[in-house]
Amino acid sequence: MSVTTMTDFPTGCVIVFGGSGGLGQAVAALFAERGSDVVVTHFSRPENGKAALDEIRRHGRSATTLQCSVANQTSVDSVFTEAVKLHGRVHSVVTAMGQLYKLTPMVESIPAEFHGVMETDVTGFYNISRAAVAHMRKNGGGSITALVTCAYQKVYPDDALSAVPKAAQRMMLRQIAVEEGPYGIRTNGVGVGLAAAGLALVVPEIVAAWKEIEKATPLRRSCTAREIAEVVAFLASSRAAFVTGQIINCDGGLML
Repeated sequence: MSVTTMTDFPTGCVIVFGGSGGLGQAVAALFAERGSDVVVTHFSRPENGKAALDEIRRHGRSATTLQCSVANQTSVDSVFTEAVKLHGRVHSVVTAMGQLYKLTPMVESIPAEFHGVMETDVTGFYNISRAAVAHMRKNGGGSITALVTCAYQKVYPDDALSAVPKAAQRMMLRQIAVEEGPYGIRTNGVGVGLAAAGLALVVPEIVAAWKEIEKATPLRRSCTAREIAEVVAFLASSRAAFVTGQIINCDGGLML
């Protein structure tokens, strides 16, 4: 019989921004399974947040859901304030938020859509990182892990609204890793391939090309939300204590 270790994460909680989404829910549930209390955020669909809470509590951990607009620093800061009030410390932060986008040539994208994904992915990640670092510097360090796309390594036609902001996240992760390493703060990312969860299920062009993408993937299938969550949980845990500034692709070899 397997035994769940309680030493992968210290006391405190993880905040999963976008934890109400398909990938975020899987991440939140696995952290709970591995022994951590969890705070999840949602933007506009509290019913999805409730589903995440039910799964966390099934593992016997404390679960809280909070509304958050990641593009608003005050909103992000309030999440940290509440998490600290409830749990004393935030040991890990995971960013799994995302905004629905269309596959289109970059310069043909609607400006509002471009600015929208940049606000969520770039400004939002900046706001979260700023709050996380301020807290972790004073509390013995911690881990920030971002769900990004594996497609930052290759340029795919019409994919700018996904790849461009995630590439910015990748550079911010590396910047923070260098600057905040002396404080015991680690930053990493998971490069998501074709995943049977989250935005990939609702972007029409991806759904239409699903079989072709699977054929182009050496493992000849899409990945599950649980498989993504396993990589996230590892990177955030004490098992990856000497890993920082890295993007680990969970893509079935698609980027090879």
